[in-house]
Amino acid sequence: MKTKLLLLGLSIIVIIIAIVGVREFVWSTQVSEGDQATTNAIVEMFVEASESKLNDEEFGKWASDMNVMLSETMDNPKLKEANNDDGFEYYLKAQEVNRQFPKHLIIENKDLEKEHSNLILLSSYILHNQFTRTAHIDPNGEAKQSTEHADQWKPTDESMSSI
Repeated sequence: MKTKLLLLGLSIIVIIIAIVGVREFVWSTQVSEGDQATTNAIVEMFVEASESKLNDEEFGKWASDMNVMLSETMDNPKLKEANNDDGFEYYLKAQEVNRQFPKHLIIENKDLEKEHSNLILLSSYILHNQFTRTAHIDPNGEAKQSTEHADQWKPTDESMSSI
């Protein structure tokens, strides 16, 4: 579960890096639980991002907050009701990333608009995956957040581990 969450978090981080203008980064460490090199690489990416042309404190704070949120298990009562289901955690985190994104910065930076679209596409994939896991319960999408039906949800798609 932690590996999947780390991969999801790293995917979002890559998008964040692209958003702030850091286009080249060589990932030379192997992702593993508790890997100090990975932690150092993430910190280095955010240092580089903070020195980019955007150089916006608000965006930097958002990126930092999202990194923390994505790298830890979410403390959400709905997630606990769903028995800490991996796919549901991805779903909740994707919603949170979208909700907290500083959208007003898109107006100030047109390059950010394209990268925001990429972030929306990735999160839409995650949201759609939760819908498909629950569509057999309610084809109108009402069951995707109905934790009382969590035991009836289909298993998390294996493709989610590659995000």
